[in-house]
Amino acid sequence: MAIVCFALLATDGWNSWQARKDQLGQMSVAASNLARAMAQQADDAIKKADTVLVGMVERVEHDGTDPVAVARLRKVLAMRVAELPQFDGLHIYDKDGNWVANSRPTQPENLNNADREYFVFHRAHGDRGPHIGIPVRSRTTGKLLVPVSRRINHADGSFAGVALATIDIDFFMKFYDSLDIGQAGAVGLVLETGTMMTRRPYTPEMVGRNMLDTELFRTYLAQRPVGMAYIRSAQDGVTRLNSFRRLDNFPLF
Repeated sequence: MAIVCFALLATDGWNSWQARKDQLGQMSVAASNLARAMAQQADDAIKKADTVLVGMVERVEHDGTDPVAVARLRKVLAMRVAELPQFDGLHIYDKDGNWVANSRPTQPENLNNADREYFVFHRAHGDRGPHIGIPVRSRTTGKLLVPVSRRINHADGSFAGVALATIDIDFFMKFYDSLDIGQAGAVGLVLETGTMMTRRPYTPEMVGRNMLDTELFRTYLAQRPVGMAYIRSAQDGVTRLNSFRRLDNFPLF
């Protein structure tokens, strides 16, 4: 009887362990698929923004910023924002950070963005590629935005200003809200420099948070571009199975 009981307990234990293993395997696949979908959505949104920026920079560098050119440019920017739902706005700044043109119906007055992180970056770096900046709060609408920008040059290569596309954080959150992540699940988009762009569950305080000292960020650096690990969240203390993936074209995960 003892042998039979032991065999039954061993069989039950084995079945339970195997069921847990299978469940964890399914969870790993599901988490990996979610990370892949999120990376693709963010990559596509930023790529579309950058494609528009390339055209904006070429137009300004070729046509200049006289009143006629600016009037035509404003119409083009407004059309682009109407076509692409992720855009909050498109903007052109001169070398001093003053608005030259934007996609809004009216031109803001007496506003200067020379202190913004993206503007400081382009003024100090000659790199002509796209720059994804830290989240900013719009000075005209109050919305939290993800800035994507490119440098504008004079003919001699000197700094002439910045072309900026802003993506509303709500664009990402609407997609994240459509994902089935369970009652205690969480998803986030993070710059490789360690800044949290946005997260579900969402609180405005999480946007722009420094993640450099978190276990999640350290684990990502050790496993990137793709990885998986059990990590206790620095935000809410919940231990989760984490799957992370770097975007194909931009420095975020």
